[in-house]
Amino acid sequence: MELASLKSHALPNREDQKLLRSRQFVMIASSLIEELGVEAVTMARVSELAGCARTLVYRYYPTREDLLVGVLNEYFSEVDARLTANAHRMAAASDNDSSLSDLSMQRLAGAYWDIMEEGGLGGAILVSIPLLSASVRARVDAAWKKYERRFTDPLESIGLEIEDARAVLDMQISTFVCLALRARSGRIDRETAIRLYSQATLGFLKILKEKGLHHG
Repeated sequence: MELASLKSHALPNREDQKLLRSRQFVMIASSLIEELGVEAVTMARVSELAGCARTLVYRYYPTREDLLVGVLNEYFSEVDARLTANAHRMAAASDNDSSLSDLSMQRLAGAYWDIMEEGGLGGAILVSIPLLSASVRARVDAAWKKYERRFTDPLESIGLEIEDARAVLDMQISTFVCLALRARSGRIDRETAIRLYSQATLGFLKILKEKGLHHG
């Protein structure tokens, strides 16, 4: 999602205007993160791109940290809404049916991709980058914990320890961000990115499963 497409436009005079305006600020912040980095997200820049007074941004998000957490919540609430509870379990299906595993993982990657196309990469980038201030990192980590079990529980159900499940999740998010950014720049296409994401995740899962068997 490009910043130019997020310039302010007339919002409908309806009860949902507040929700639409709030989401507009989040989408602008997400695109700033994706295109220019986290430090580019300032209340002044967001209000400029939204075409509104800075005080209006503060009315919805009292601090910059609140706005960044809003980006994170928007991203993962979309992921949570779109992916079935069995998504990771299906993707990590038994090695006896590797074709199903690969197809399921590619479907999982496709769902991530659709979310990214609609809402940007800002939330995923916030989770995956370590270089945040202590206050922002603490807020991001606290927000992430609300969603983490949603993704680690299915991985634990196929026999992974919680730390291994978290490692898979970290790898998935970081890999997806890297591949999506490469696709944004035209270096690879969507299909290639999804295929590479699937191969990387399944390879990592296989290593962890084998480790578990050896330690069992």
